[in-house]
Order: sequence, then structure tokens, then C-alpha cells
Amino acid sequence: NALACGAAEKVHLFDIAAGKRLTIYKETHTDTVNHVRFHPVDTTKLMTGSVDSLVALLNTNEAKEDQALLAIIPNEECVESFECVGPNRDILCSVSTTDQVRIWGIGQHDFGSRKAEFLGMRQHPLLSDSEGAHGYVVSTFYDEISSQVFLLAGCNSEDEAMRQRLLLFRVGLPEPEVVASLSLPKLEDQHEANPLLSGHTGMVRSAVSLPGGVVFTSGEDGLICCWSGQHEEASIGLEPSNYAARKQGRLTERSTPY
Repeated sequence: NALACGAAEKVHLFDIAAGKRLTIYKETHTDTVNHVRFHPVDTTKLMTGSVDSLVALLNTNEAKEDQALLAIIPNEECVESFECVGPNRDILCSVSTTDQVRIWGIGQHDFGSRKAEFLGMRQHPLLSDSEGAHGYVVSTFYDEISSQVFLLAGCNSEDEAMRQRLLLFRVGLPEPEVVASLSLPKLEDQHEANPLLSGHTGMVRSAVSLPGGVVFTSGEDGLICCWSGQHEEASIGLEPSNYAARKQGRLTERSTPY
């Protein structure tokens, strides 16, 4: 029943059942808060990311801010967004305002340890060209089949074909590799094409994964697109973007999911 939101450098916490504000975190950040999210498994923990380059972990059970602040991750660049992924949601993937991706451990024994970083997504050759096109990161996911982190990236370009490009990368060392493309099927007979299935024509701003690997994306073009979890390029089973703790089943967690 809790809701958190950022306003300038402050974070407000509300009890929506009672219809009242519980507290304001005024000292945790020193610049605009861009992203807030409760931890998907331990929902008493609130994570916040800011233009001050910090990701903070707060215990919402504590009334006083100095006691609520549990830990800080220095991201080194302004934080645009982040996602908690993995079977226990103990991996944090942060995306900076310049589309640099860093992967951090947020488990009990490795909180704040940097696992990997990928700093050249804007200049990736499949997402940029000499005409000024550049790549951008939409979201990060966790692949249940390979136990690896994936990221979805698009292209900001004047060229419509480039602008429709959405690529799913496996985050591997030394650099990410493309494993799938979220694109419309190529039909030999264009009369078979459904005019409603146009794909995105503008920047994609968000993406979520549902059970079964189906991915929904939304963009500046006003479209919400649904993409099948079946890809010819690879066998992919993306972890759903939800808050519920998930059953482990037969899946095992890699020590280095990148």
C-alpha cells in the first residue's frame, strides 16, 4: 500500500491506503531524483537513483532518514533508470543519462560491487551511423534460460528504417552481442501485411516483459507494441518485469551473469 515518488532532490513516501504522506527523504540526494523503485522481493526496501550519480537503498520501516539510509552505490554518472534482475533480484542494472550501462551486485554479501560496465551503446555500429544516428538503452532484462543479463536498445535517427530498429543484446564480455531483433516479419507478399502492425516510428521509452517472454514496448510515437517471445535467432526466456518473488524451480543463478 506504499507509493514513492521523486520531486526535485526529495523522495516522498505515501501510505495510499490511509491517504497520507509518511515521510520525505530530504538529505539522501542532492540533485533531481530520476527513478524510484521498491525492491521486487523485499518491498520494505526502496531504491532511488538521481542526477547526483547515486543509487540509494532505504529501509522504509525506519522513520528517521539517517536510520533509513542503508547503503549508497556511486554510479559515477547521472542515473537515468535502473532495474533489479535475477532470480533473487540481487543484480542492479543502472543506465546513465548518457546510456552507459553498469551492473552492480546488491545481494547481502556483494552490495555495491561492480560486476561489469558497457559504456559505448550510443556508438554501437548497429545503432549509429555517420549521419548522426546514435543508440540508446530502453531497458534491461534477465534471461532465465541462460541466466544472463540482456538489454534492449534502439536507434535515434532521422532515417525511419534505423528508427524502427530495436535490438536485444546479451550483456557479455568484452562487449554485448545481438541475439534478437524486435522487428516486423518480412513478408514476400506485401498484401498480407496488416497496416496496424507498423512497429515503432519514434524513440521507445519503456519496455516490460510478461510471463512467456512477451515484451510490451511504448514510445514517443504514441504506440504500445507487443512482441512475441519466440525468436528465430536464439532461445530466450526473459524474466517477467513484476514485483512478485519468483519460484526458483530448476533454474540456477550464474555467479557472473554477463
